[in-house]
Amino acid sequence: MIVSCHLCRLAILGGIFIVVLDVGCGSRFKGDVNTDIFRGGWNRQESDQERGEFVDPHKIQNFVVASAEALPFRENCFDVVLSSHTIEHVSNPFRMLAELVRVTKRKVVVKCPHRLGSGARRPFHVNYFNEEWFIKSALALGVYVKAFVSGADDSPITQRVFQITPKPFKRLFDRNIPYRAARKVERKLFVKLNLPWEIEAHLTKKEAVDFGGVVGCKDLLFIVVRNDLGVYTRCFRQGKGIVGFQVINFNNDQNVGLGGVYNAFAKFFMDRDVWLVFCHQDFVLNESLASKLVGLNKLGVYGVIGCRLGSLDFIGEIIQTDGSKFGRRLIEPEYVDTLDEVCLIVHTDSFRHGLRFDERFTFHYYGADLCLSASRLGFDVMAIQTDSQHKSRSLAGAVNSETYRDMQNKFREKWRALLPIRTTTGILK
Repeated sequence: MIVSCHLCRLAILGGIFIVVLDVGCGSRFKGDVNTDIFRGGWNRQESDQERGEFVDPHKIQNFVVASAEALPFRENCFDVVLSSHTIEHVSNPFRMLAELVRVTKRKVVVKCPHRLGSGARRPFHVNYFNEEWFIKSALALGVYVKAFVSGADDSPITQRVFQITPKPFKRLFDRNIPYRAARKVERKLFVKLNLPWEIEAHLTKKEAVDFGGVVGCKDLLFIVVRNDLGVYTRCFRQGKGIVGFQVINFNNDQNVGLGGVYNAFAKFFMDRDVWLVFCHQDFVLNESLASKLVGLNKLGVYGVIGCRLGSLDFIGEIIQTDGSKFGRRLIEPEYVDTLDEVCLIVHTDSFRHGLRFDERFTFHYYGADLCLSASRLGFDVMAIQTDSQHKSRSLAGAVNSETYRDMQNKFREKWRALLPIRTTTGILK
């Protein structure tokens, strides 16, 4: 208890030093403070291994032994509270959810198996959830919630065959071509059927939400960093959605890193309440963003297309150079893990609350890094549907360049604790 209270004080006094709490961390912790009721050794509830997974508390950062239903922290200790595949194990899930909400300042993110998925009915699982449970619980707790379901390339039949196979023969499955082929076919079938696998619920405290009102011309500012005037003129300047709004056209003939340029603009406009729209020169916006931003939390990062681990589709539909449509069209804004840098929308309020571009990411991964930084601060990261076009060969860009690989390595090292991470250029494992 003494250690946990000390950590709690650090979270309050240390600004953003300790911002994330991981409840039920197991051996794959993601928080600045990490709690689990399991004290160490072989945890049979962890993973799908026969013996479970080995948990060494000495290798877990700021580890605190605690029950998820009675956390030893004061109210509003952490910006974000994470809990992945834990709530299905506890005796009173609503009490656990109430505790997560109590100790967070801004947001709680909970992941668990969907009750209709093959991963729900497993040993040690005592609760089974759907979206309705989280919606009703959030209403009772007085917080906002968005819950969505992810499908998975699951293979429950072949997995079951593997589990009931005698131990001496299990190794043969790794080399057995018919077994591997059957598993591959089963995975493809599950993807096609789009069966539910996992729920992810984002619960946000009402006092941590600052909804934007009507957005006018003075509240929206486009920032375009270009290095080719012809591309800028043929593409971005032709967009109908920018008519009537202020556009800053920054000539980057010196190849200054975009993270640094965007930070400079964010600092310059910090004293204004304005949405900053950072766009590529080959991005064409065919409709006004003003109506799209009404009602969104000012503490957030938004974009026109993004992705999320566990979802096979790109989230948000845009038009490609050849006129074909790419990505899943959205009816309403949807949470994502990362957004593509082609268009990033951030209110100056987010920058006033500590959000920054990491200037080490000059031309690649600065957008994905910004999204993960925003998530750790408890901000929303969402894709919004727009009528827009990206006049480039692909979203991926120069993935084979030395600069790209350097940025990728830096990104992977910075966010190693969160791997795997999906970006619009691929999955980092």
